[in-house]
Amino acid sequence: LAEFLNKTLNFVGNDKWISALAAALREQFHLYCGCDEARRMCFMCFGITLSKLQSGMLVVDYLQALFISTRHNSITEQTVRFGVESLAEAVGYVAQGHVDIVLTKLENVTKREHVRKSSGVLGFIRDAIPLRPVLGNDMLSLRSSVLLCYGYVALHCPLDLLAMKLEHVIMRYLTSYFDNVEEEVIRRSLLITIKLIAEAVHPSRIAYEFPFRARLLHYVTEYIRFERPEVAYTDLRKLAIEAAIELGKLNPPLSDSNIHSVGTTFAGVVLPLEQVNSDSEMQTLIADCLLQFNAWLLENLNRSMTIGQLVILLKLFLPWFVSTNAVHRERAMECCRLLLKHFFDHVDLLLGVCMLFQQLWPSSASSIYSSQALSFPTFGCILAKFAPRTFDCSYHVRVASLDCIYWLFTIATVNLGHGRCYQDIIVDKLKRHTELLDFSSPDSQTRLMESLCEVIEQRLPVEHMQQYMSVLTELLTDDQASVSCAAAGFLKSILINRGSMLTSEAETLFNTLLTKFTQQKMCLQTYAEALQAFCELGRHHLTVAMNRLLSESLPLSHAVCDCWRVLNRDSTMFAMVLDYLFEMITAEFDTDNEHSLTECPVVPLSSVMATAALKEAIHASGNFWFFAFCFLSKFHFSLCLPWGVESNTVLLKYFPQLFATLMLQCGRIAGGVVRQRGASASRANFKLSPLIACGGIVVTTIRALLVRARQDDVLFALTEADRWNDFDHPYHYPDAIYEVSKAIGMHYPETLPAIAAQLQEIASRDSSRCRLVLACVFSAFMKFCSSDDEQFAQTIVNGLMSKFSDPELLIRKMAARGLGNMAHCDGKLFNYYSSLTISSMLIGLEDSSDFKDEIAFEAMQGLSKLTAKCMPDQFANVLISVVLAIRPFFEKESGAIRSVAFNLLGNMSRFGRDSKFLEQVHGCMISVLLHLNDEVEDVCTAAAFALQEMVKLLNCEQLTDLSVKANQIGKEITYAEFLKEFASILVCFVEQVDFYALTCSNYFKSASSRMRCNAALFIGYFLGVVPDDLRNTISKESILSGLIMLLKEPEVEVRRAAALAMSYLYAY
Repeated sequence: LAEFLNKTLNFVGNDKWISALAAALREQFHLYCGCDEARRMCFMCFGITLSKLQSGMLVVDYLQALFISTRHNSITEQTVRFGVESLAEAVGYVAQGHVDIVLTKLENVTKREHVRKSSGVLGFIRDAIPLRPVLGNDMLSLRSSVLLCYGYVALHCPLDLLAMKLEHVIMRYLTSYFDNVEEEVIRRSLLITIKLIAEAVHPSRIAYEFPFRARLLHYVTEYIRFERPEVAYTDLRKLAIEAAIELGKLNPPLSDSNIHSVGTTFAGVVLPLEQVNSDSEMQTLIADCLLQFNAWLLENLNRSMTIGQLVILLKLFLPWFVSTNAVHRERAMECCRLLLKHFFDHVDLLLGVCMLFQQLWPSSASSIYSSQALSFPTFGCILAKFAPRTFDCSYHVRVASLDCIYWLFTIATVNLGHGRCYQDIIVDKLKRHTELLDFSSPDSQTRLMESLCEVIEQRLPVEHMQQYMSVLTELLTDDQASVSCAAAGFLKSILINRGSMLTSEAETLFNTLLTKFTQQKMCLQTYAEALQAFCELGRHHLTVAMNRLLSESLPLSHAVCDCWRVLNRDSTMFAMVLDYLFEMITAEFDTDNEHSLTECPVVPLSSVMATAALKEAIHASGNFWFFAFCFLSKFHFSLCLPWGVESNTVLLKYFPQLFATLMLQCGRIAGGVVRQRGASASRANFKLSPLIACGGIVVTTIRALLVRARQDDVLFALTEADRWNDFDHPYHYPDAIYEVSKAIGMHYPETLPAIAAQLQEIASRDSSRCRLVLACVFSAFMKFCSSDDEQFAQTIVNGLMSKFSDPELLIRKMAARGLGNMAHCDGKLFNYYSSLTISSMLIGLEDSSDFKDEIAFEAMQGLSKLTAKCMPDQFANVLISVVLAIRPFFEKESGAIRSVAFNLLGNMSRFGRDSKFLEQVHGCMISVLLHLNDEVEDVCTAAAFALQEMVKLLNCEQLTDLSVKANQIGKEITYAEFLKEFASILVCFVEQVDFYALTCSNYFKSASSRMRCNAALFIGYFLGVVPDDLRNTISKESILSGLIMLLKEPEVEVRRAAALAMSYLYAY
């Protein structure tokens, strides 16, 4: 109708007739007060007619009539809005022929508005107060009318004047209102005006680069921020998007940053809109907003139909995929589907370029996904965002995401030069799996996962693997457990099939996964699935994985422990991990400088770290993996092998090496301190780490090994012996090593030869601690040697014999203990090595540097064991030498030394039949008698045993009978009574009377008050029964002087014993 009227007026060309028509239309205004559409049509015709008038005065008058006829104060907002828009449209038509008049009129209206606002007696006061003015409804309506008028004026302004009028009049006026837009009606008018201005300067109308576009686009996005994001009460969102669409059509095209900024703003106010009833007005507004937002998306995509533009638009919705609101995710996914399908349907230009590429380089284009073809730079990233959403909680999201994956692969195929009709058999499989998305059948998730993984594995370009996996790792912490678990499943699948292709990316991926694990934000299912992915990557890059885990700090976090355990999920990887850790433990220990066993060892952190890792590797088949697998079964899409390390066979195979390594490691770091990474070996250049208990790590590793090897008896033996804490004790760790080695020999004897061989292979002879460990283990193994395995026995004996010449006293001590265990060997082996063993023991008794009698103790204990198995002729040559060697130990301060010495004396007495040994019996008799009342009970028992064995050689039946009562001292008989009775019989050895008396008097100077008391009692009882004819043979002077000195002792018991003794010497 407008076009018809315009052409009619041009054809008539009679100003009077046109004036009459204008007057007639003016008279019609009042007829359409109740019909807004008719009134709008009347205003439009009136404006077109005025544009053809020649008289400017009439135009001015009629313009005034338009403003007067518009209702700016109606009680109905819709009526006001319709009237304002009708007025503005009519004024715009007038500007086709009288733009200057119209602009002048609008300026005058604006001035009158200002005068009206400031009129009144108090107007100047209001102007002086710095408060924001409050406008009435009629004033707001008038202002919005003027603002809209400027928009329509710009749209209908003659093109030759448009640029000048815009820059010098229209934009100058509008600028004053852009920043003061709290009123909704003003914002609405400005948005429509901006849209109209953008339409006016469209490149199809005028060759003009609009300089205010960026500014207007900024205002559009700012105005929309005033709206509540979740509800739509007005059409401002739609108007803003429409304005942005028109502004986007101008030249030059919007930059990527502008598109992203505007799109992010629109998505932030459109996607969160709450769903309402379908028949409500608000639902209509929401539908319009979504429709216009889609139009904005397609307009920007049409403006630049390239992969880059598509990616920019898709990225707008990626943040919405993680929204907790299903509606948000559904809308975002629908927008992505729209973009992808639209791109595929309208990508003719790009397709032509690809076809040209294929014609020029057919060899490079032969592969569907050749890396030399036109690139899809973020293909992997976008694919990784879509794929896990096929397991979203919302069915609509799952359907849309599957469609997006299909179109994404299809676009990638087209982008590489294939026609639109080309059908990729692999990608087309996705269409057939829509029915799986309802998850109605028990295996639907499994089948869906398998199908998607197959397509992705076959169609994902190699160059996009890194970004694909990087995004999947980000989704491991998604709020939806099903999505995060699916992300882990996709990651695991691609690593299973293509993990070997990763070289430089492997370390980065390991770092990312470890970071995710330590954040502890995953659900259990996702965590278990992600650990499987870590394992699959480790299968291809095991060394990189282990080095990364070894760089963690101690104590190990739960995540790192789980990573170590999952790497040992099968026997092959378990063996490889063990070999690597063995090499690290043995190679990292500092052997450059020899240190004494008494010094605190400085342990490299890497060695301790490797030991901690070894513990987790041994723990690999714990209950955790079974529990995780059972939990995963709920999701029915675990693609991995069954969880749990079925590696007991491998463990038992490696048990000798494991045991040997742990024993050496225990000896190396017991009581030590840790040197941090990068620190110098000098003690002054490293910091101690108080949280790292070196020995504790080794102890837990040993315990884990025994548990995994099912050596419950060994564990029980160590617990019963209370040796667990001794492994980390700076002085007691050799005994702990000896104890566990003895238990292994008792309950797992078949491993002993292999353990011995491993120890000899690993242990460095330059390290005193390694030699000590070797001596401890061999000492325990000596007990289990037999003539059936002569090579093993020879290895143990030779190893122990070589340790007798070691400069370290503790090593010689353990060697003596080991040779003592020869008594447990079978007769053939014992007879073969007995002479050598006894000779070595005698050397140990005479060790000049054994100031604490440690070697002597082990030697005497060992000789006692040997006497139980030796024949008399095997001890004949050394019998006297041994007795002479042990006599000094009768008076040692240590009760244990005295006890073992008396036990050995008693055992040696079984071989004494000649006169020389009888002399030794008489020489030891007094010491044995006095120590029957020792402070230490074990010494008393040992002395009683020695006495019983010795008196058997004296051929005195009375002494033999009386010696039996030695064990009853303190029970059935007192020591004084026993001593008095024994002395009365002992005096019959007349040749030894003076010797006994002098020997006893030597104990008057003993450091033990108990011994001095015992000596005084014995001398009194003994001399009191000496016959008269023998008294002259006794050295009375030295004995009596000694007793007199005892009377001056501070101890009451000593003085009482001395006085009692002198009471028996009245005959002297």
